[in-house]
Amino acid sequence: MYNVMIVDDEPVIRFGLKASVAWDEEGLHFIGDYPNGEEAWKAMEQHHVDILITDIKMPIMDGLTLMKHALQKFPKLKVVLVSSYNDFEYVRAGLQQGAVDYVLKPTLEPEQFTNLIRTCKSKLEDEQKLETKLDLADRTARLQQRKALEDYVKYRILHEPSTLQADQLPPWLQEKILVVCVKTQRIHHMEDQYGFLYKTFLLEEVQNHLYERCSESISVIVSENELLVMTKAPAQPADLIATWKKSIEPTVKWTFTFGYHIVNDLLDIADGFAKSEAACEQYFFHSQSSIFSYKDTTQTDVAHMQLDSIDFHGRPYNHDKAIAFIEERQRIWKTEQLTAEAIKQEACDIVMALFQNQLDYSNIITRCTELQRSETLTDLLDALSEKLEECRQELGKRHMESYPEKHVIDHALQYIHQFYTGDLTLQKVADHVHVSRNYFSIMFKKSMNQTFIDYVIDLRINKAKDLLENTSLKVYEVAESAGFNDVKYFSKLFKRMTGYSPMDYRAAMKNDETSS
Repeated sequence: MYNVMIVDDEPVIRFGLKASVAWDEEGLHFIGDYPNGEEAWKAMEQHHVDILITDIKMPIMDGLTLMKHALQKFPKLKVVLVSSYNDFEYVRAGLQQGAVDYVLKPTLEPEQFTNLIRTCKSKLEDEQKLETKLDLADRTARLQQRKALEDYVKYRILHEPSTLQADQLPPWLQEKILVVCVKTQRIHHMEDQYGFLYKTFLLEEVQNHLYERCSESISVIVSENELLVMTKAPAQPADLIATWKKSIEPTVKWTFTFGYHIVNDLLDIADGFAKSEAACEQYFFHSQSSIFSYKDTTQTDVAHMQLDSIDFHGRPYNHDKAIAFIEERQRIWKTEQLTAEAIKQEACDIVMALFQNQLDYSNIITRCTELQRSETLTDLLDALSEKLEECRQELGKRHMESYPEKHVIDHALQYIHQFYTGDLTLQKVADHVHVSRNYFSIMFKKSMNQTFIDYVIDLRINKAKDLLENTSLKVYEVAESAGFNDVKYFSKLFKRMTGYSPMDYRAAMKNDETSS
Protein backbone atom coordinates (compact mmCIF):
# COMPACT_ATOMS: atom_id res chain seq x y z
CA MET A 1 0.00 0.00 0.00
CA TYR A 2 1.39 3.41 -1.01
CA ASN A 3 1.62 6.29 1.49
CA VAL A 4 0.10 9.72 0.72
CA MET A 5 0.74 13.14 2.32
CA ILE A 6 -1.04 16.48 1.79
CA VAL A 7 0.66 19.83 2.50
CA ASP A 8 -1.15 23.20 2.27
CA ASP A 9 -1.28 26.28 4.50
CA GLU A 10 -5.05 26.67 4.00
CA PRO A 11 -7.07 24.31 6.26
CA VAL A 12 -10.09 24.40 3.92
CA ILE A 13 -7.97 23.25 0.96
CA ARG A 14 -6.36 20.49 3.02
CA PHE A 15 -9.78 19.28 4.13
CA GLY A 16 -11.16 19.42 0.59
CA LEU A 17 -8.23 17.46 -0.88
CA LYS A 18 -8.40 14.87 1.87
CA ALA A 19 -12.16 14.41 1.46
CA SER A 20 -12.00 14.14 -2.34
CA VAL A 21 -10.52 10.63 -2.39
CA ALA A 22 -11.62 7.39 -0.70
CA TRP A 23 -8.05 6.51 0.16
CA ASP A 24 -8.63 2.99 1.50
CA GLU A 25 -10.78 2.03 -1.48
CA GLU A 26 -8.04 3.24 -3.80
CA GLY A 27 -5.53 1.02 -1.99
CA LEU A 28 -3.69 4.01 -0.49
CA HIS A 29 -2.66 4.87 3.06
CA PHE A 30 -3.21 8.49 4.04
CA ILE A 31 -0.43 9.52 6.46
CA GLY A 32 -1.71 13.01 7.29
CA ASP A 33 -1.96 16.64 6.25
CA TYR A 34 0.44 19.44 7.23
CA PRO A 35 0.29 23.29 7.14
CA ASN A 36 3.79 23.92 5.75
CA GLY A 37 6.82 22.27 4.21
CA GLU A 38 8.87 22.20 7.40
CA GLU A 39 6.31 20.14 9.35
CA ALA A 40 5.84 17.84 6.38
CA TRP A 41 9.60 17.35 6.10
CA LYS A 42 9.81 16.40 9.80
CA ALA A 43 7.02 13.84 9.24
CA MET A 44 9.00 12.38 6.34
CA GLU A 45 11.74 11.49 8.82
CA GLN A 46 9.26 9.07 10.39
CA HIS A 47 7.31 7.88 7.33
CA HIS A 48 8.12 6.72 3.82
CA VAL A 49 6.09 8.81 1.34
CA ASP A 50 5.08 7.66 -2.15
CA ILE A 51 2.66 10.41 -3.24
CA LEU A 52 3.07 14.04 -2.14
CA ILE A 53 0.31 16.60 -2.78
CA THR A 54 1.71 20.02 -1.93
CA ASP A 55 0.82 23.70 -2.27
CA ILE A 56 3.52 25.79 -3.93
CA LYS A 57 3.42 28.97 -1.86
CA MET A 58 3.59 28.35 1.89
CA PRO A 59 5.29 29.99 4.87
CA ILE A 60 8.50 28.66 6.49
CA MET A 61 9.22 26.14 3.68
CA ASP A 62 7.52 26.43 0.28
CA GLY A 63 6.32 23.52 -1.84
CA LEU A 64 9.15 23.57 -4.39
CA THR A 65 11.80 23.42 -1.66
CA LEU A 66 9.92 20.60 0.06
CA MET A 67 9.62 18.77 -3.27
CA LYS A 68 13.37 19.08 -3.91
CA HIS A 69 14.27 17.66 -0.49
CA ALA A 70 11.62 14.92 -0.71
CA LEU A 71 12.78 13.71 -4.14
CA GLN A 72 16.31 13.42 -2.82
CA LYS A 73 15.04 11.30 0.06
CA PHE A 74 12.49 9.30 -1.97
CA PRO A 75 13.63 9.24 -5.65
CA LYS A 76 10.51 7.37 -6.79
CA LEU A 77 8.16 9.89 -5.15
CA LYS A 78 5.22 11.17 -7.25
CA VAL A 79 4.43 14.86 -6.66
CA VAL A 80 1.18 16.70 -7.43
CA LEU A 81 1.37 20.50 -7.15
CA VAL A 82 -1.56 22.59 -5.91
CA SER A 83 -1.54 26.13 -7.30
CA SER A 84 -3.47 29.32 -7.98
CA TYR A 85 -3.86 30.98 -11.40
CA ASN A 86 -0.97 33.35 -10.75
CA ASP A 87 1.47 30.55 -9.80
CA PHE A 88 2.12 29.25 -13.31
CA GLU A 89 5.84 30.11 -13.40
CA TYR A 90 6.28 28.12 -10.18
CA VAL A 91 4.19 25.28 -11.61
CA ARG A 92 6.42 25.12 -14.68
CA ALA A 93 9.51 25.02 -12.47
CA GLY A 94 7.94 22.21 -10.43
CA LEU A 95 7.11 20.18 -13.53
CA GLN A 96 10.66 20.60 -14.77
CA GLN A 97 11.93 19.28 -11.42
CA GLY A 98 9.81 16.11 -11.73
CA ALA A 99 6.24 16.78 -10.58
CA VAL A 100 3.66 14.49 -12.21
CA ASP A 101 0.98 17.20 -12.70
CA TYR A 102 -0.79 20.10 -10.99
CA VAL A 103 -4.30 21.06 -9.92
CA LEU A 104 -5.78 24.54 -9.70
CA LYS A 105 -7.45 25.45 -6.43
CA PRO A 106 -10.32 27.50 -7.97
CA THR A 107 -11.36 24.71 -10.38
CA LEU A 108 -10.60 21.64 -8.25
CA GLU A 109 -13.08 18.81 -8.84
CA PRO A 110 -13.05 15.58 -6.73
CA GLU A 111 -13.31 13.32 -9.77
CA GLN A 112 -10.47 15.08 -11.55
CA PHE A 113 -8.30 14.95 -8.42
CA THR A 114 -9.06 11.24 -7.86
CA ASN A 115 -8.07 10.44 -11.45
CA LEU A 116 -4.80 12.29 -10.94
CA ILE A 117 -4.07 10.29 -7.79
CA ARG A 118 -4.84 7.09 -9.71
CA THR A 119 -2.36 8.18 -12.38
CA CYS A 120 0.31 8.58 -9.69
CA LYS A 121 -0.48 5.15 -8.27
CA SER A 122 -0.39 3.60 -11.75
CA LYS A 123 3.05 5.13 -12.41
CA LEU A 124 4.32 3.71 -9.11
CA GLU A 125 2.97 0.25 -9.97
CA ASP A 126 4.45 0.32 -13.49
CA GLU A 127 7.83 1.33 -12.10
CA GLN A 128 7.67 -1.44 -9.52
CA LYS A 129 6.83 -4.04 -12.19
CA LEU A 130 9.69 -2.79 -14.37
CA GLU A 131 12.06 -2.86 -11.42
CA THR A 132 11.00 -6.44 -10.64
CA LYS A 133 11.64 -7.46 -14.25
CA LEU A 134 15.02 -5.73 -14.25
CA ASP A 135 15.93 -7.37 -10.94
CA LEU A 136 14.95 -10.76 -12.34
CA ALA A 137 16.92 -10.13 -15.53
CA ASP A 138 19.92 -8.95 -13.51
CA ARG A 139 19.67 -11.96 -11.18
CA THR A 140 19.38 -14.31 -14.16
CA ALA A 141 22.42 -12.71 -15.79
CA ARG A 142 24.41 -13.05 -12.55
CA LEU A 143 23.42 -16.70 -12.21
CA GLN A 144 24.41 -17.37 -15.83
CA GLN A 145 27.76 -15.68 -15.30
CA ARG A 146 28.26 -17.60 -12.05
CA LYS A 147 27.49 -20.89 -13.81
CA ALA A 148 29.94 -20.03 -16.60
CA LEU A 149 32.66 -19.26 -14.06
CA GLU A 150 31.95 -22.45 -12.10
CA ASP A 151 32.22 -24.48 -15.32
CA TYR A 152 35.45 -22.68 -16.18
CA VAL A 153 36.95 -23.65 -12.83
CA LYS A 154 35.90 -27.29 -13.30
CA TYR A 155 37.56 -27.35 -16.74
CA ARG A 156 40.74 -25.84 -15.29
CA ILE A 157 40.86 -28.47 -12.53
CA LEU A 158 40.40 -31.23 -15.11
CA HIS A 159 42.93 -29.57 -17.46
CA GLU A 160 40.32 -29.36 -20.21
CA PRO A 161 39.69 -26.44 -22.61
CA SER A 162 36.92 -23.95 -21.80
CA THR A 163 34.73 -21.80 -24.05
CA LEU A 164 35.17 -18.85 -21.66
CA GLN A 165 37.90 -16.44 -22.77
CA ALA A 166 40.26 -14.56 -20.45
CA ASP A 167 38.72 -11.18 -21.36
CA GLN A 168 35.33 -12.48 -20.16
CA LEU A 169 36.61 -13.08 -16.64
CA PRO A 170 35.91 -10.53 -13.88
CA PRO A 171 38.87 -8.31 -12.91
CA TRP A 172 39.34 -9.90 -9.47
CA LEU A 173 40.10 -13.26 -11.13
CA GLN A 174 43.03 -11.70 -12.98
CA GLU A 175 44.93 -11.04 -9.76
CA LYS A 176 46.27 -13.34 -7.04
CA ILE A 177 43.56 -15.77 -5.97
CA LEU A 178 42.83 -17.35 -2.60
CA VAL A 179 41.84 -20.99 -3.15
CA VAL A 180 40.01 -22.61 -0.24
CA CYS A 181 38.92 -26.21 0.18
CA VAL A 182 35.97 -26.45 2.58
CA LYS A 183 35.63 -30.02 3.86
CA THR A 184 32.71 -31.37 5.86
CA GLN A 185 33.73 -32.84 9.20
CA ARG A 186 32.17 -35.98 10.74
CA ILE A 187 30.90 -36.97 7.30
CA HIS A 188 30.15 -40.57 8.25
CA HIS A 189 28.35 -39.49 11.39
CA MET A 190 26.20 -37.26 9.16
CA GLU A 191 25.38 -40.19 6.87
CA ASP A 192 24.45 -42.36 9.85
CA GLN A 193 22.34 -39.63 11.43
CA TYR A 194 20.64 -37.98 8.43
CA GLY A 195 21.21 -40.17 5.39
CA PHE A 196 23.36 -39.90 2.27
CA LEU A 197 21.52 -36.97 0.62
CA TYR A 198 22.04 -34.59 3.52
CA LYS A 199 25.69 -34.04 2.53
CA THR A 200 24.72 -32.46 -0.77
CA PHE A 201 22.02 -30.29 0.81
CA LEU A 202 24.51 -29.03 3.38
CA LEU A 203 27.20 -28.06 0.86
CA GLU A 204 24.62 -26.30 -1.33
CA GLU A 205 23.57 -24.27 1.70
CA VAL A 206 27.20 -23.35 2.44
CA GLN A 207 27.72 -22.43 -1.23
CA ASN A 208 24.69 -20.11 -1.26
CA HIS A 209 25.73 -18.58 2.07
CA LEU A 210 29.19 -17.73 0.74
CA TYR A 211 27.77 -16.18 -2.44
CA GLU A 212 25.54 -13.95 -0.30
CA ARG A 213 28.45 -12.81 1.87
CA CYS A 214 31.15 -12.62 -0.80
CA SER A 215 29.91 -11.53 -4.23
CA GLU A 216 33.39 -11.61 -5.76
CA SER A 217 33.85 -15.35 -5.36
CA ILE A 218 33.29 -18.69 -7.08
CA SER A 219 32.14 -21.80 -5.22
CA VAL A 220 32.14 -25.25 -6.79
CA ILE A 221 31.03 -28.51 -5.16
CA VAL A 222 33.83 -30.87 -6.18
CA SER A 223 32.83 -33.98 -4.20
CA GLU A 224 30.22 -35.23 -1.77
CA ASN A 225 32.00 -33.51 1.12
CA GLU A 226 34.21 -30.83 -0.47
CA LEU A 227 33.51 -27.30 -1.66
CA LEU A 228 36.14 -25.33 -3.60
CA VAL A 229 35.98 -21.56 -3.05
CA MET A 230 37.98 -18.85 -4.81
CA THR A 231 38.16 -15.15 -4.16
CA LYS A 232 40.62 -12.28 -4.47
CA ALA A 233 43.58 -12.97 -2.19
CA PRO A 234 43.39 -10.76 0.94
CA ALA A 235 46.33 -9.64 3.05
CA GLN A 236 45.28 -11.99 5.88
CA PRO A 237 43.67 -15.12 4.37
CA ALA A 238 43.22 -16.89 7.71
CA ASP A 239 41.28 -13.93 9.12
CA LEU A 240 38.89 -13.89 6.15
CA ILE A 241 38.32 -17.64 6.40
CA ALA A 242 37.74 -17.32 10.15
CA THR A 243 34.90 -14.85 9.46
CA TRP A 244 33.41 -17.33 6.98
CA LYS A 245 33.63 -20.12 9.53
CA LYS A 246 32.06 -17.96 12.24
CA SER A 247 29.15 -17.17 9.93
CA ILE A 248 28.67 -20.54 8.21
CA GLU A 249 28.78 -23.02 11.08
CA PRO A 250 26.03 -21.52 13.28
CA THR A 251 23.86 -21.08 10.17
CA VAL A 252 24.06 -24.65 8.85
CA LYS A 253 24.67 -26.23 12.30
CA TRP A 254 27.70 -28.27 11.24
CA THR A 255 31.49 -27.95 11.39
CA PHE A 256 34.05 -27.81 8.58
CA THR A 257 37.77 -27.92 7.89
CA PHE A 258 39.28 -25.14 5.75
CA GLY A 259 42.51 -25.62 3.80
CA TYR A 260 43.87 -22.77 1.69
CA HIS A 261 46.59 -21.75 -0.75
CA ILE A 262 47.22 -18.59 -2.82
CA VAL A 263 47.91 -18.86 -6.55
CA ASN A 264 49.13 -16.23 -8.98
CA ASP A 265 46.35 -16.63 -11.56
CA LEU A 266 43.68 -18.97 -12.92
CA LEU A 267 46.23 -21.06 -14.78
CA ASP A 268 47.31 -22.40 -11.38
CA ILE A 269 43.81 -23.31 -10.16
CA ALA A 270 44.34 -27.08 -10.43
CA ASP A 271 47.52 -26.78 -8.38
CA GLY A 272 45.76 -24.48 -5.91
CA PHE A 273 42.94 -26.97 -5.46
CA ALA A 274 45.35 -29.87 -4.89
CA LYS A 275 47.30 -27.88 -2.30
CA SER A 276 44.27 -26.49 -0.48
CA GLU A 277 42.89 -30.05 -0.33
CA ALA A 278 46.24 -31.26 1.00
CA ALA A 279 46.14 -28.49 3.63
CA CYS A 280 42.87 -29.94 4.94
CA GLU A 281 44.69 -33.21 5.68
CA GLN A 282 46.49 -31.49 8.57
CA TYR A 283 43.22 -31.79 10.46
CA PHE A 284 43.97 -35.52 10.87
CA PHE A 285 46.86 -34.64 13.21
CA HIS A 286 45.56 -31.34 14.62
CA SER A 287 41.83 -31.77 15.23
CA GLN A 288 41.79 -28.90 17.75
CA SER A 289 42.20 -26.52 14.77
CA SER A 290 40.16 -26.20 11.58
CA ILE A 291 41.92 -23.61 9.35
CA PHE A 292 45.16 -24.68 7.67
CA SER A 293 47.48 -23.18 5.07
CA TYR A 294 49.34 -25.43 2.67
CA LYS A 295 52.80 -26.51 3.82
CA ASP A 296 55.33 -27.95 1.43
CA THR A 297 56.51 -30.88 3.57
CA THR A 298 59.06 -33.39 2.38
CA GLN A 299 58.32 -36.94 3.47
CA THR A 300 61.21 -38.59 5.32
CA ASP A 301 62.03 -42.26 5.18
CA VAL A 302 60.13 -44.18 7.83
CA ALA A 303 60.96 -47.69 8.95
CA HIS A 304 58.74 -50.17 7.15
CA MET A 305 56.20 -51.83 9.43
CA GLN A 306 57.27 -55.42 10.17
CA LEU A 307 54.12 -57.51 10.60
CA ASP A 308 55.81 -60.89 11.09
CA SER A 309 56.03 -60.39 14.85
CA ILE A 310 52.23 -60.22 15.19
CA ASP A 311 51.20 -62.70 12.51
CA PHE A 312 50.52 -65.67 14.76
CA HIS A 313 50.12 -68.12 11.86
CA GLY A 314 47.15 -69.90 13.37
CA ARG A 315 48.49 -69.82 16.94
CA PRO A 316 46.21 -68.26 19.66
CA TYR A 317 45.89 -64.50 19.61
CA ASN A 318 48.37 -62.82 21.99
CA HIS A 319 46.72 -59.57 23.10
CA ASP A 320 49.66 -58.17 25.08
CA LYS A 321 52.04 -58.72 22.20
CA ALA A 322 49.63 -57.07 19.78
CA ILE A 323 49.15 -54.00 22.01
CA ALA A 324 52.91 -53.56 22.48
CA PHE A 325 53.42 -53.61 18.71
CA ILE A 326 50.62 -51.08 18.11
CA GLU A 327 51.91 -48.68 20.79
CA GLU A 328 55.32 -48.70 19.16
CA ARG A 329 53.80 -47.92 15.77
CA GLN A 330 51.62 -45.15 17.23
CA ARG A 331 54.75 -43.25 18.26
CA ILE A 332 55.76 -43.11 14.59
CA TRP A 333 52.25 -42.08 13.47
CA LYS A 334 52.27 -39.11 15.84
CA THR A 335 55.47 -37.71 14.29
CA GLU A 336 53.46 -36.81 11.13
CA GLN A 337 56.07 -38.43 8.90
CA LEU A 338 53.35 -40.50 7.21
CA THR A 339 50.22 -39.28 5.46
CA ALA A 340 46.80 -39.88 7.00
CA GLU A 341 45.97 -42.43 4.31
CA ALA A 342 49.22 -44.32 4.90
CA ILE A 343 48.56 -44.46 8.64
CA LYS A 344 45.01 -45.73 8.16
CA GLN A 345 46.28 -48.39 5.77
CA GLU A 346 48.82 -49.50 8.38
CA ALA A 347 46.04 -49.80 10.98
CA CYS A 348 44.10 -52.01 8.56
CA ASP A 349 47.20 -54.11 7.88
CA ILE A 350 47.61 -54.67 11.61
CA VAL A 351 44.04 -55.95 12.01
CA MET A 352 44.45 -58.15 8.94
CA ALA A 353 47.73 -59.63 10.22
CA LEU A 354 46.30 -60.32 13.66
CA PHE A 355 43.09 -62.03 12.63
CA GLN A 356 43.30 -63.15 8.99
CA ASN A 357 43.69 -66.81 9.95
CA GLN A 358 41.18 -66.74 12.78
CA LEU A 359 38.11 -64.78 11.62
CA ASP A 360 36.06 -64.58 8.44
CA TYR A 361 37.76 -62.45 5.81
CA SER A 362 34.59 -60.42 5.15
CA ASN A 363 34.35 -59.67 8.87
CA ILE A 364 37.88 -58.29 8.92
CA ILE A 365 37.32 -56.23 5.75
CA THR A 366 34.22 -54.64 7.30
CA ARG A 367 36.22 -53.55 10.33
CA CYS A 368 39.02 -52.21 8.13
CA THR A 369 36.45 -50.16 6.20
CA GLU A 370 35.34 -48.59 9.48
CA LEU A 371 38.97 -47.75 10.34
CA GLN A 372 39.31 -45.99 6.97
CA ARG A 373 36.41 -43.72 7.96
CA SER A 374 38.47 -42.12 10.78
CA GLU A 375 38.94 -38.38 10.24
CA THR A 376 41.55 -37.77 12.95
CA LEU A 377 44.42 -39.71 14.47
CA THR A 378 42.57 -39.74 17.79
CA ASP A 379 39.53 -41.24 16.08
CA LEU A 380 41.72 -43.86 14.42
CA LEU A 381 43.41 -44.91 17.66
CA ASP A 382 40.05 -45.20 19.41
CA ALA A 383 38.57 -47.15 16.51
CA LEU A 384 41.58 -49.46 16.31
CA SER A 385 41.30 -50.24 20.02
CA GLU A 386 37.57 -50.88 19.59
CA LYS A 387 38.05 -53.18 16.59
CA LEU A 388 40.71 -55.20 18.38
CA GLU A 389 38.43 -55.67 21.36
CA GLU A 390 35.51 -56.67 19.11
CA CYS A 391 37.65 -59.26 17.32
CA ARG A 392 39.06 -60.48 20.61
CA GLN A 393 35.57 -60.97 22.04
CA GLU A 394 34.42 -62.70 18.89
CA LEU A 395 37.33 -65.10 19.11
CA GLY A 396 36.70 -65.85 22.76
CA LYS A 397 32.93 -66.15 22.82
CA ARG A 398 31.31 -66.62 19.44
CA HIS A 399 28.23 -65.73 21.50
CA MET A 400 26.10 -64.84 18.55
CA GLU A 401 25.90 -68.51 17.49
CA SER A 402 23.52 -69.09 20.41
CA TYR A 403 21.66 -65.86 19.78
CA PRO A 404 20.34 -65.99 16.19
CA GLU A 405 20.63 -62.85 14.08
CA LYS A 406 16.97 -63.04 13.09
CA HIS A 407 15.94 -62.75 16.73
CA VAL A 408 18.17 -59.66 17.15
CA ILE A 409 16.81 -57.99 14.01
CA ASP A 410 13.18 -58.77 14.89
CA HIS A 411 13.68 -57.30 18.35
CA ALA A 412 15.38 -54.23 16.84
CA LEU A 413 12.63 -53.67 14.26
CA GLN A 414 10.00 -53.75 16.97
CA TYR A 415 11.93 -51.05 18.86
CA ILE A 416 12.52 -48.97 15.68
CA HIS A 417 8.85 -48.96 14.69
CA GLN A 418 7.91 -47.87 18.19
CA PHE A 419 10.34 -44.95 18.44
CA TYR A 420 11.30 -43.88 14.85
CA THR A 421 9.51 -40.51 15.13
CA GLY A 422 11.66 -39.55 18.12
CA ASP A 423 15.39 -39.09 18.68
CA LEU A 424 16.30 -42.57 17.46
CA THR A 425 19.95 -43.42 16.80
CA LEU A 426 21.89 -46.49 15.75
CA GLN A 427 23.57 -46.55 19.16
CA LYS A 428 20.23 -46.59 21.03
CA VAL A 429 18.93 -49.52 19.00
CA ALA A 430 22.21 -51.44 19.39
CA ASP A 431 22.09 -50.87 23.14
CA HIS A 432 18.50 -52.08 23.22
CA VAL A 433 19.39 -55.42 21.59
CA HIS A 434 22.68 -55.71 23.57
CA VAL A 435 25.19 -55.79 20.70
CA SER A 436 27.91 -53.35 19.65
CA ARG A 437 26.94 -50.45 17.44
CA ASN A 438 29.19 -51.50 14.57
CA TYR A 439 28.18 -55.15 14.69
CA PHE A 440 24.50 -54.21 14.70
CA SER A 441 25.08 -51.89 11.70
CA ILE A 442 26.63 -54.77 9.72
CA MET A 443 23.92 -57.21 10.79
CA PHE A 444 21.09 -54.79 9.95
CA LYS A 445 22.37 -54.02 6.45
CA LYS A 446 22.90 -57.71 5.76
CA SER A 447 19.37 -58.62 6.90
CA MET A 448 17.41 -55.62 5.55
CA ASN A 449 19.47 -54.87 2.42
CA GLN A 450 19.72 -51.19 3.40
CA THR A 451 21.42 -49.14 6.09
CA PHE A 452 19.78 -48.38 9.40
CA ILE A 453 19.36 -44.64 8.69
CA ASP A 454 17.93 -45.25 5.21
CA TYR A 455 15.37 -47.61 6.74
CA VAL A 456 14.40 -45.02 9.36
CA ILE A 457 14.17 -42.26 6.73
CA ASP A 458 11.81 -44.44 4.65
CA LEU A 459 9.61 -44.91 7.72
CA ARG A 460 9.59 -41.17 8.42
CA ILE A 461 8.83 -40.20 4.82
CA ASN A 462 5.93 -42.68 4.71
CA LYS A 463 4.66 -41.26 8.01
CA ALA A 464 4.87 -37.75 6.53
CA LYS A 465 2.91 -38.87 3.46
CA ASP A 466 0.17 -40.24 5.69
CA LEU A 467 0.00 -37.01 7.71
CA LEU A 468 -0.10 -34.85 4.58
CA GLU A 469 -2.91 -36.95 3.11
CA ASN A 470 -5.05 -37.36 6.20
CA THR A 471 -4.49 -34.30 8.40
CA SER A 472 -4.41 -30.51 8.04
CA LEU A 473 -1.14 -30.15 9.95
CA LYS A 474 1.25 -27.44 8.72
CA VAL A 475 4.42 -28.64 6.98
CA TYR A 476 6.63 -27.94 10.00
CA GLU A 477 4.18 -29.86 12.20
CA VAL A 478 4.24 -32.80 9.78
CA ALA A 479 8.07 -32.74 9.84
CA GLU A 480 8.18 -32.79 13.65
CA SER A 481 5.52 -35.51 13.91
CA ALA A 482 7.36 -37.71 11.40
CA GLY A 483 10.69 -37.42 13.26
CA PHE A 484 12.47 -34.61 11.36
CA ASN A 485 13.80 -31.76 13.49
CA ASP A 486 14.78 -29.58 10.50
CA VAL A 487 11.84 -28.56 8.30
CA LYS A 488 14.08 -27.25 5.51
CA TYR A 489 15.95 -30.55 5.28
CA PHE A 490 12.63 -32.43 5.46
CA SER A 491 11.20 -30.43 2.54
CA LYS A 492 14.27 -30.99 0.35
CA LEU A 493 14.48 -34.68 1.21
CA PHE A 494 10.74 -35.20 0.67
CA LYS A 495 10.93 -33.64 -2.79
CA ARG A 496 14.04 -35.62 -3.70
CA MET A 497 12.40 -38.92 -2.66
CA THR A 498 8.83 -38.33 -3.93
CA GLY A 499 9.21 -35.79 -6.73
CA TYR A 500 6.82 -33.42 -4.91
CA SER A 501 7.20 -30.68 -2.32
CA PRO A 502 5.12 -31.47 0.80
CA MET A 503 2.40 -28.96 -0.19
CA ASP A 504 2.33 -30.18 -3.80
CA TYR A 505 2.04 -33.78 -2.57
CA ARG A 506 -0.94 -32.86 -0.39
CA ALA A 507 -2.60 -31.06 -3.31
CA ALA A 508 -1.94 -33.99 -5.66
CA MET A 509 -3.46 -36.47 -3.22
CA LYS A 510 -6.57 -34.28 -2.84
CA ASN A 511 -6.91 -34.02 -6.63
CA ASP A 512 -6.67 -37.82 -6.90
CA GLU A 513 -9.45 -38.20 -4.33
CA THR A 514 -11.62 -35.67 -6.17
CA SER A 515 -11.12 -37.27 -9.57
CA SER A 516 -11.89 -40.72 -8.22
